[in-house]
Amino acid sequence: MASPSLIPAGDFRTAYAADTTIFPTTTSRNAAIAGIVLICFAPQVINEYSLSILIQIGIFAIAALGLNILVGFTGQISIGHAAFFLFGAFTSAYISNNLRSRYSSPFPWRAWSRRWSA
Repeated sequence: MASPSLIPAGDFRTAYAADTTIFPTTTSRNAAIAGIVLICFAPQVINEYSLSILIQIGIFAIAALGLNILVGFTGQISIGHAAFFLFGAFTSAYISNNLRSRYSSPFPWRAWSRRWSA
């Protein structure tokens, strides 16, 4: 059984601006705002292990969305996408290992949240 859609049937977009909108409904906009607020307060309420798992999920989600945009919408083959992802992963690992810090410490918002939560 199909779930109900938030966009009514027969709602055809007739302008380019309506077709390129980021949030087509107020429900999707409010869900995005609520998600951003939850992400901002996550370091104060989630333990270290769960936070590192959520950070890894976010990193892979960003890489998957970028690859989906490049391959899915434009149909181009992406070799450079993997190279940029590799460079970012290597840089994060290098900073974490050489500065004797934990996985999430290279990110500036992690240091900021540690300062205000203590």
